[in-house]
Amino acid sequence: MKRWKAVWLAALLCLAAACSSVGDNSLTLSQSTVKNTVILPSDTKPVYQISPVTEEMTYTAKDGTVLANTSYQVLEISVSNLEELSEAGVEMARQVVEHFNQRMDKRLSDASAYGLELKEMAEDAYASGFFDNAYSNSVHAEATLQGSLYSIRFSSSSYSGGAHPNSYTDSYLFDLDMGQYIDPAQVADDPVAFQTGAAELFLEKAQEQDEDVRSGYYPEYADVISQWYDGTVLFDSEGMTAVFSPYELGPYAMGTVELKLSYEEIWDLLGPGGLARLGLVAEENVQQEN
Repeated sequence: MKRWKAVWLAALLCLAAACSSVGDNSLTLSQSTVKNTVILPSDTKPVYQISPVTEEMTYTAKDGTVLANTSYQVLEISVSNLEELSEAGVEMARQVVEHFNQRMDKRLSDASAYGLELKEMAEDAYASGFFDNAYSNSVHAEATLQGSLYSIRFSSSSYSGGAHPNSYTDSYLFDLDMGQYIDPAQVADDPVAFQTGAAELFLEKAQEQDEDVRSGYYPEYADVISQWYDGTVLFDSEGMTAVFSPYELGPYAMGTVELKLSYEEIWDLLGPGGLARLGLVAEENVQQEN
């Protein structure tokens, strides 16, 4: 993950020699709304690229028995047209890359640390004679760009003994214009109205699920759905999806429940700025309205 620093340094040296521009390469959660969007001072916009960063380990006992397997994939972002940007544009792009990659670095570091803990747990179980199958932990990330918003989905699975592995899904939303990770409700012009309106729509979707799913909901499932903005939320070309991992709405056997709202359903809730952020209307139209 640190190799981007060298790439940025080389690019900066070239820029300094050729056109006296200064560069570098580059997130923290903000409560800012779309009104805080950064506008680059150049007609040339950064071209961002997402690529995977992987780490895999296999731990074995002295007799060759496989004790644990870990597999981690996070993402990193870079800029492919750094030399085409103005000095100010380079600095803003650097902040975007730095903020994005900081969170991914931390995610990989935390996963690696847990992998070592898993190894120790497997060693203890093996030495105690309570070891049946190799322990495992995996994390896989994928990103979807919608407008200026990257939806990053993390799918994780872990096994450390027992009847079955545990799996769960979580997510991040990164706004390229703001250069920050944001909360799901911040996508809209009015976050509070968006929280409430989308909660009602998600609850309707939950009640439309098959009888086998609905009969398994926990009694408090509606309360969980009403807090959708604190959970896993993704945006793509079709709309917004809230993902509820096993045990969130019902027992493990229910599996993962995904509730999807089309953009037509949440159009008015997003507001002009939210629609522009998601690439559903032109930014110029929003500026003219304001």
